[in-house]
Amino acid sequence: MKLARRTRSIVLALAALSLGSAVAEAGSLRRSRRGGVPAPVAGASKSDDLVRAAIDATPAGGVAVLPFGRFRTALVVDRPMTIVGDRRGTVLEATGLGRPVIDVAEGVVGVTVEGISIVGSDVEGVLVRATAHGATLRRVAVTNCGGDGVRVLADDARLDLCTVGANRGSGIALAGKRNEALRTSFSAGTGPAARLGGEDTSLSDSTVTGGAEGVVLEGLRDRVFRVTFRGVGVAVRFAPTADTCEVSRCDARGAATFLVADEGSTYGRVAENRVGTTTADAIVLRGSWHTVEGNVVAGSRASAVVGDGQSLRVLENQLGPSAARGVSMSGLGNTVEGNAIRSTGGDAVVVEGDANIVARNECLRAGGAGVVVDGTMNQVVANRVDDAVREGIVVEGDVNRLQDNRLSRAGLEGIVVAGGRGNVLMTNRLTDCGGRGLLDAGAETTLERNQID
Repeated sequence: MKLARRTRSIVLALAALSLGSAVAEAGSLRRSRRGGVPAPVAGASKSDDLVRAAIDATPAGGVAVLPFGRFRTALVVDRPMTIVGDRRGTVLEATGLGRPVIDVAEGVVGVTVEGISIVGSDVEGVLVRATAHGATLRRVAVTNCGGDGVRVLADDARLDLCTVGANRGSGIALAGKRNEALRTSFSAGTGPAARLGGEDTSLSDSTVTGGAEGVVLEGLRDRVFRVTFRGVGVAVRFAPTADTCEVSRCDARGAATFLVADEGSTYGRVAENRVGTTTADAIVLRGSWHTVEGNVVAGSRASAVVGDGQSLRVLENQLGPSAARGVSMSGLGNTVEGNAIRSTGGDAVVVEGDANIVARNECLRAGGAGVVVDGTMNQVVANRVDDAVREGIVVEGDVNRLQDNRLSRAGLEGIVVAGGRGNVLMTNRLTDCGGRGLLDAGAETTLERNQID
């Protein structure tokens, strides 16, 4: 009898313990619905039975709250829902499974993923397939994936307060239309931090730290706005397919180069950015119809702006100091106008090619010449050059026009026509310049109302 009573007591105690555990688990599940920042979860991954049970039990349009812990899983989301991690931390990984951790199927509209860490996949960490429009990722961390961290092929996706890094593809790759990422932090991976394609895709109010490339723009009207770059090789690149893209109000420090526009890119705008020390040329322009305006570029260990293309415009920037040139352009129909160029190691402005314009620039303390032009039918108008170590202006080629320039204290001549035929020099003023003041080695040069003091 005593043995029976003792056995019954043990059974009741075990039942109470089991009931207490079940109540605690249910209670923690209810608390997790209130949200909170997920914490990292250490240790080996567990079976994904609880994760799948939470997803399977959620109806279309419902909320699936995932359990606390680290789980090895590859989820296919086949209906609209919100997937939320436990506030104490939900970590998912799919290493060795050959599938994304979260795969939003085609046509599934309005999926939200929030408060989850993804720490490994053989392919993408998150894949949003075509026509799965309106997906949202909020407070999602994606690291150590074999492909892109997040790849979006649909429209109207939004990434907010996410963390992305150490992925072998791009950190995020956004195609489709009107996709955006904001308040997102990127650390170095093998590929670019962000690849923006499609149409009207944007990255804003975010931070990119380290890596060979920061943001690559590949589509139509893509935009990078108020992004901070630190220690990136090339902070921003316009790919050959980029059309009418914009980079504005960004801040870059410690980059090799702030921006490169590839040949084939068109109509890019680079505006109101602040660029600190770069180890190579700060801005490199190829392609056509790009505009660089209102930027502050200081401390380049090479040149501030270098271009080779057609109809490129460098307008109203503050450039320098730089170890080499201020602006160096070659091509057809390019414009360098209204810039303040200070303390260059070499020439302040160099333009090679035909039908280019150099106008209204202020060039102070150039380590070489103030303005150098080589080509045909170029116009050098209303520039001010002070304290150039060498010549104020040097021109070579045919039918170029130099008019209304003000040159003072050039170490050598104020203006040199180094060769060519039919150049026109009108109403220029040269003050306290070295040599003869004006040296003409060309043929059929027109000299009219120039003043040499």
